[in-house]
Amino acid sequence: MKKIFTFFPLLFLLLVSATQIQAQVINNKQPLNKKALQTVSAIITQNPNFEKCGFKYTMEQAKANGFNDALYEQVMQQLIDIRRQQNSFGPPTNIYTLPVIFHVLYAGSIEPTPGIGANIANINIQAQVDQLNKDFANMSGSTYGVAEDMGLRFTLAKVDPLGNFLCEAGVDRINWESKGWTDPSTFSSATAVQNYFDNTIKPASYWDPNRYVNIWLADLSASGLLGYASFPALSTLSGLNNSETDQTAGVVIEA
Repeated sequence: MKKIFTFFPLLFLLLVSATQIQAQVINNKQPLNKKALQTVSAIITQNPNFEKCGFKYTMEQAKANGFNDALYEQVMQQLIDIRRQQNSFGPPTNIYTLPVIFHVLYAGSIEPTPGIGANIANINIQAQVDQLNKDFANMSGSTYGVAEDMGLRFTLAKVDPLGNFLCEAGVDRINWESKGWTDPSTFSSATAVQNYFDNTIKPASYWDPNRYVNIWLADLSASGLLGYASFPALSTLSGLNNSETDQTAGVVIEA
């Protein structure tokens, strides 16, 4: 069975959710009288290495390894031509629903309760999934003429890999202190974040990617990174990192 992790939908998830969840969590972290002071420009001033999305970082690596934009466009055009020949444009005939699990990393000593700091409240997570479904259903008022329903929906997972019902749908709360992991907020670069997540956190916490979309939420503030997504191992384009495994597939987002 193929992993239910596809690069383009979840890259979109990364871009949309990272920005919106970030805005909500900033509000949770700061006292009411300081909310207005926490702006994107302030964050950039505080951290000159600030990167809004790991896609830029990942693509720079890909290009250094031989990724060719022209070849990518050529392959995409071939796929478009196939769709045209099949006359398969228009509303999807089937809707596929993907269960999502959010692995919420928090510091138990200072963020013991959901809704405090990086320990994101379930209501905020549900709000982002609701918005994501609107976007994929083309119900967000897109002004692009080519926008259409993608035929994909996301739902918070109801059961864990053993079939047990979750106390909070779609949420796996992980106290990184009790795991003995390094504080994610101390990583000072995108490279440090990706290396630690891919080699330590993901392998120890992922759920079967054949059954779930894995998303990790953590405080990445020191790195200036809002998040990154893995490239699909099935890609055959030169230069792309095709080393994605069950243990690394998924999305990491700043909380």
